[in-house]
Amino acid sequence: MSTCTTCGIEVTGDMAFCPNCGAPVPAAQPIPQQTNYQTPAAVQAPIAQTSPSGQNAWQNAQVPPVNPGNQANPQSHPVDLNATVCAKDHTGEFSAQDISDNKVYALLAYLLGIFGVIVVGLVARDSKFAMFHMRQSAKLVVVQWLFGLIAALFFWTVIIPIAYFIFTLVLAVVEVICIVNVCRGKAKEAPIVSSFGFLK
Repeated sequence: MSTCTTCGIEVTGDMAFCPNCGAPVPAAQPIPQQTNYQTPAAVQAPIAQTSPSGQNAWQNAQVPPVNPGNQANPQSHPVDLNATVCAKDHTGEFSAQDISDNKVYALLAYLLGIFGVIVVGLVARDSKFAMFHMRQSAKLVVVQWLFGLIAALFFWTVIIPIAYFIFTLVLAVVEVICIVNVCRGKAKEAPIVSSFGFLK
Protein backbone atom coordinates (compact mmCIF):
# COMPACT_ATOMS: atom_id res chain seq x y z
CA MET A 1 0.00 0.00 0.00
CA SER A 2 1.02 3.60 -0.71
CA THR A 3 -0.57 7.07 -0.61
CA CYS A 4 -1.34 9.44 -3.43
CA THR A 5 1.09 12.28 -3.59
CA THR A 6 -1.67 14.72 -4.56
CA CYS A 7 -4.71 13.99 -2.33
CA GLY A 8 -3.16 11.67 0.18
CA ILE A 9 -5.59 8.74 0.00
CA GLU A 10 -4.36 5.20 0.05
CA VAL A 11 -3.89 3.51 -3.29
CA THR A 12 -2.78 0.01 -4.17
CA GLY A 13 0.25 -0.84 -6.17
CA ASP A 14 -1.77 -2.09 -9.16
CA MET A 15 -3.48 1.33 -9.73
CA ALA A 16 -2.04 3.55 -12.41
CA PHE A 17 -4.10 6.59 -11.42
CA CYS A 18 -5.60 7.84 -8.15
CA PRO A 19 -9.39 7.07 -8.07
CA ASN A 20 -10.03 10.31 -6.17
CA CYS A 21 -8.07 12.96 -8.02
CA GLY A 22 -6.92 11.06 -11.07
CA ALA A 23 -3.26 11.86 -10.46
CA PRO A 24 -0.82 9.23 -11.71
CA VAL A 25 0.39 6.85 -9.05
CA PRO A 26 4.18 6.46 -9.07
CA ALA A 27 5.40 2.94 -9.45
CA ALA A 28 6.65 1.37 -6.22
CA GLN A 29 10.43 1.20 -6.04
CA PRO A 30 11.76 -2.29 -5.20
CA ILE A 31 13.65 -2.52 -1.94
CA PRO A 32 17.25 -3.37 -2.65
CA GLN A 33 18.31 -6.59 -1.05
CA GLN A 34 21.85 -7.10 0.20
CA THR A 35 23.02 -10.40 -1.07
CA ASN A 36 26.74 -10.14 -0.60
CA TYR A 37 27.53 -9.95 3.06
CA GLN A 38 31.12 -9.16 3.99
CA THR A 39 32.51 -11.47 6.61
CA PRO A 40 34.73 -9.76 9.16
CA ALA A 41 38.39 -10.34 8.49
CA ALA A 42 38.84 -11.86 11.95
CA VAL A 43 36.49 -14.76 11.18
CA GLN A 44 37.28 -15.25 7.51
CA ALA A 45 38.61 -18.70 6.81
CA PRO A 46 41.92 -18.80 4.98
CA ILE A 47 41.49 -19.56 1.33
CA ALA A 48 44.04 -21.80 -0.26
CA GLN A 49 45.76 -20.05 -3.09
CA THR A 50 46.78 -22.01 -6.09
CA SER A 51 50.08 -21.36 -7.72
CA PRO A 52 50.38 -21.13 -11.51
CA SER A 53 51.73 -24.68 -11.57
CA GLY A 54 48.46 -25.93 -10.07
CA GLN A 55 49.90 -26.80 -6.65
CA ASN A 56 48.49 -25.55 -3.43
CA ALA A 57 50.40 -22.54 -2.13
CA TRP A 58 50.30 -23.97 1.39
CA GLN A 59 52.13 -27.06 0.16
CA ASN A 60 54.88 -24.87 -1.25
CA ALA A 61 55.28 -22.98 2.02
CA GLN A 62 58.20 -24.12 4.13
CA VAL A 63 57.06 -25.05 7.61
CA PRO A 64 59.79 -24.98 10.29
CA PRO A 65 60.36 -28.37 11.94
CA VAL A 66 58.68 -28.94 15.26
CA ASN A 67 61.11 -29.08 18.15
CA PRO A 68 59.17 -30.29 21.22
CA GLY A 69 60.43 -29.21 24.58
CA ASN A 70 62.87 -26.71 23.04
CA GLN A 71 65.41 -29.45 22.62
CA ALA A 72 68.81 -28.73 21.19
CA ASN A 73 69.39 -29.41 17.56
CA PRO A 74 70.95 -32.89 17.37
CA GLN A 75 72.97 -31.86 14.32
CA SER A 76 74.68 -29.12 16.32
CA HIS A 77 75.99 -31.73 18.80
CA PRO A 78 76.98 -34.81 16.78
CA VAL A 79 77.46 -38.03 18.73
CA ASP A 80 80.52 -40.08 18.01
CA LEU A 81 79.14 -43.61 18.03
CA ASN A 82 82.58 -45.15 17.66
CA ALA A 83 83.78 -43.37 20.78
CA THR A 84 80.69 -44.54 22.66
CA VAL A 85 81.02 -48.16 21.62
CA CYS A 86 84.80 -48.33 22.14
CA ALA A 87 84.83 -46.42 25.42
CA LYS A 88 86.42 -49.43 27.18
CA ASP A 89 88.99 -50.11 24.46
CA HIS A 90 92.24 -48.32 25.32
CA THR A 91 94.44 -49.92 22.67
CA GLY A 92 95.02 -46.62 20.93
CA GLU A 93 96.60 -45.19 24.07
CA PHE A 94 99.63 -47.47 23.80
CA SER A 95 102.38 -47.67 21.22
CA ALA A 96 102.77 -50.69 18.99
CA GLN A 97 106.31 -51.20 20.31
CA ASP A 98 105.10 -51.29 23.92
CA ILE A 99 102.41 -53.83 23.06
CA SER A 100 104.79 -56.05 21.13
CA ASP A 101 107.54 -56.05 23.77
CA ASN A 102 105.35 -56.61 26.84
CA LYS A 103 102.70 -59.13 25.81
CA VAL A 104 104.38 -61.80 27.93
CA TYR A 105 104.21 -59.70 31.09
CA ALA A 106 100.59 -58.89 30.38
CA LEU A 107 99.84 -62.60 30.05
CA LEU A 108 101.65 -63.40 33.30
CA ALA A 109 99.39 -60.96 35.11
CA TYR A 110 96.42 -63.20 34.30
CA LEU A 111 98.04 -66.63 34.33
CA LEU A 112 99.76 -66.33 37.74
CA GLY A 113 96.98 -64.52 39.57
CA ILE A 114 98.16 -62.40 42.49
CA PHE A 115 101.75 -63.51 41.92
CA GLY A 116 101.59 -62.35 38.32
CA VAL A 117 100.25 -59.00 39.48
CA ILE A 118 103.21 -58.64 41.85
CA VAL A 119 105.75 -59.69 39.21
CA VAL A 120 104.42 -57.29 36.59
CA GLY A 121 104.27 -54.48 39.13
CA LEU A 122 107.95 -55.01 39.96
CA VAL A 123 109.47 -55.95 36.60
CA ALA A 124 107.36 -54.20 33.94
CA ARG A 125 106.34 -51.04 35.73
CA ASP A 126 107.68 -48.96 32.81
CA SER A 127 105.31 -50.61 30.35
CA LYS A 128 101.94 -48.90 30.20
CA PHE A 129 100.44 -51.84 28.32
CA ALA A 130 101.57 -54.41 30.90
CA MET A 131 100.48 -52.19 33.79
CA PHE A 132 97.03 -51.78 32.22
CA HIS A 133 96.49 -55.55 32.15
CA MET A 134 98.03 -55.86 35.61
CA ARG A 135 95.27 -53.60 36.93
CA GLN A 136 92.59 -55.64 35.17
CA SER A 137 93.98 -58.85 36.66
CA ALA A 138 94.11 -57.23 40.11
CA LYS A 139 90.42 -56.38 39.79
CA LEU A 140 89.62 -59.99 39.02
CA VAL A 141 91.63 -61.19 41.99
CA VAL A 142 90.12 -58.70 44.44
CA VAL A 143 86.55 -59.41 43.33
CA GLN A 144 87.11 -63.15 43.58
CA TRP A 145 88.55 -62.75 47.09
CA LEU A 146 85.63 -60.63 48.22
CA PHE A 147 83.06 -63.12 47.01
CA GLY A 148 85.12 -65.97 48.49
CA LEU A 149 85.05 -64.21 51.87
CA ILE A 150 81.28 -63.79 51.66
CA ALA A 151 80.87 -67.45 50.72
CA ALA A 152 83.06 -68.49 53.68
CA LEU A 153 80.98 -66.44 56.11
CA PHE A 154 77.71 -67.88 54.80
CA PHE A 155 78.94 -71.41 54.07
CA TRP A 156 76.05 -72.85 56.10
CA THR A 157 73.56 -71.56 53.54
CA VAL A 158 72.85 -73.20 50.24
CA ILE A 159 72.32 -70.23 47.95
CA ILE A 160 75.57 -68.35 48.71
CA PRO A 161 77.99 -71.24 47.97
CA ILE A 162 76.14 -72.06 44.74
CA ALA A 163 76.20 -68.39 43.72
CA TYR A 164 79.93 -68.22 44.49
CA PHE A 165 80.60 -71.29 42.36
CA ILE A 166 78.67 -69.81 39.41
CA PHE A 167 80.40 -66.44 39.82
CA THR A 168 83.80 -68.17 39.88
CA LEU A 169 83.02 -69.77 36.53
CA VAL A 170 81.98 -66.37 35.16
CA LEU A 171 85.24 -64.81 36.33
CA ALA A 172 87.16 -67.66 34.67
CA VAL A 173 85.44 -66.86 31.36
CA VAL A 174 86.25 -63.16 31.83
CA GLU A 175 89.90 -64.04 32.44
CA VAL A 176 90.02 -66.11 29.25
CA ILE A 177 88.60 -63.12 27.33
CA CYS A 178 91.32 -60.90 28.77
CA ILE A 179 94.03 -63.39 27.78
CA VAL A 180 92.67 -63.49 24.22
CA ASN A 181 92.74 -59.68 24.13
CA VAL A 182 96.39 -59.68 25.18
CA CYS A 183 97.26 -62.19 22.45
CA ARG A 184 95.55 -59.94 19.93
CA GLY A 185 97.43 -56.90 21.20
CA LYS A 186 94.29 -55.26 22.59
CA ALA A 187 93.94 -53.25 25.76
CA LYS A 188 90.27 -53.68 26.65
CA GLU A 189 88.86 -53.42 30.14
CA ALA A 190 87.77 -56.69 31.70
CA PRO A 191 84.03 -57.34 31.36
CA ILE A 192 81.85 -57.15 34.52
CA VAL A 193 84.64 -56.05 36.88
CA SER A 194 85.44 -52.94 34.81
CA SER A 195 82.49 -51.19 36.44
CA PHE A 196 84.26 -51.23 39.81
CA GLY A 197 85.86 -47.89 40.58
CA PHE A 198 89.16 -49.05 42.08
CA LEU A 199 92.42 -49.54 40.17
CA LYS A 200 91.66 -47.09 37.33
